[in-house]
Amino acid sequence: MKRYFSNSFVHFIVLFLSSLLTGFGQSNNISFALVMPEEVDGGLSNTHLRRLHDNLIDVLTQNGIASLNIQNNLVLYPVIKLYNQQTVNAGVQNITVVEADLSLYVKQLDNKLIFSSITKKMKGSGKTYDLALNNMISNAKLDEPNVVGFLDKAKQKAITYYNQRCSSIITQAEQMMKMNRYEEALVSLLSVPSEVDCYQQANTKAVEAFKLYQNQNCNQMLLNAKAKIANRQFEEGLNIIAMIDPSSSCKAEALQVIQQASGQVEADNKRKWDLLNKIFMDSAEIEKRRLDLMSQFLISRSMNLPHYYYQNVTR
Repeated sequence: MKRYFSNSFVHFIVLFLSSLLTGFGQSNNISFALVMPEEVDGGLSNTHLRRLHDNLIDVLTQNGIASLNIQNNLVLYPVIKLYNQQTVNAGVQNITVVEADLSLYVKQLDNKLIFSSITKKMKGSGKTYDLALNNMISNAKLDEPNVVGFLDKAKQKAITYYNQRCSSIITQAEQMMKMNRYEEALVSLLSVPSEVDCYQQANTKAVEAFKLYQNQNCNQMLLNAKAKIANRQFEEGLNIIAMIDPSSSCKAEALQVIQQASGQVEADNKRKWDLLNKIFMDSAEIEKRRLDLMSQFLISRSMNLPHYYYQNVTR
């Protein structure tokens, strides 16, 4: 079976976390998640595909559009067709020559819209068929102007697409919030890229949804934290409370738990609890903490995405 993500899943995570460190809001630029097949008819192995994957990631990264952040449901995927293999007598020894078409597509998964596509010819040679394939992948020039232009065209079409859907995204999110479906509303609002006209409006509404989402869940989080603290699992308790928005309806009770726990721990751990207490008390820290928590929400969601299949994406 061919899964949605390539084997280099960790590479995406690093890219995604790095983008979040630049600050929430700047991290939600238009980005394409790379979808790779795990095999290709004709003998391309996982090693060949990993090399192609790395080359594509380099191009996407250079153009600022590589990410694990696929809440926009924008993906880039390759289709490789090997169509020629021949053995050439080079005098001393025979050389294997292979040729293929590499087609790249950028697609919006929800509506199966292809925003842009390009096809490149690839050719390689070597003493063996495997070495010829290696040479073909290594020689594929994916940073050429026509490939960069293909990516830019896809990005501009994606921006147009989301500009046209801005009003409906926000309206649907507001309806979800009225039905207490705060997490779904939050995911929808955070799907709006920063280049889109209604980004600030969506971001403001996302903060509102996140506060309601926190109010809905903070009591259970506090119960879990208290249970950890009662068992003297102070580190685990602190980690749970640290996920509570300091402006949520649970602030007063969370502060009480923080201050009580601070008096029970050793000096090293006490500094952590005192820092958390400061965050809950300082208005500037509260705003910063909320943005951090919203970023962590995106990370958590990305880490728990369902597995899709390459063949479904390419249909």
